[in-house]
Amino acid sequence: MQRLMSGITLTADKVDCAHGGSVKLLVDLSSFENLDGSSGSFGFDLEYDDCNEDGVNAYNGKLKMLFDFSSGTDSAFMTLRFKGKLDINGEIDDYLEVDLTQTVSLVDMGATTGSVTVKLHGTIQTSEQSHTYDNETLFITVGGALPAELDGNS
Repeated sequence: MQRLMSGITLTADKVDCAHGGSVKLLVDLSSFENLDGSSGSFGFDLEYDDCNEDGVNAYNGKLKMLFDFSSGTDSAFMTLRFKGKLDINGEIDDYLEVDLTQTVSLVDMGATTGSVTVKLHGTIQTSEQSHTYDNETLFITVGGALPAELDGNS
């Protein structure tokens, strides 16, 4: 299928936050490969400008999120990358800096049982702590049983 989405980027006007400031959203659809959903990527950027939602703390900075995905007959893969830094001022005076990639692998999607593998790689940091994920893996296995009914008659 043609790359009909190629080159599309959408910029929203700045959205006002509840207690002052704003957030701007930029959506990038320029990297879709197949519109049938079998593979591609898209991303978005959030830009915070003194955004205050709780009346106490304001956020400044940028976060970028990129989604890559591909699927076949029996499996699918998705990579989600977060990168950026937010400064927080108010009751909390700190920052959050993140450069983290999460990869999800779904195996045997057509079966009644299956597994999901999640890998984390990268860092999350504040002024007091930093944590590094070094390709840490989480395995989730799902059985094929349906949940019991909640009416008490199961």
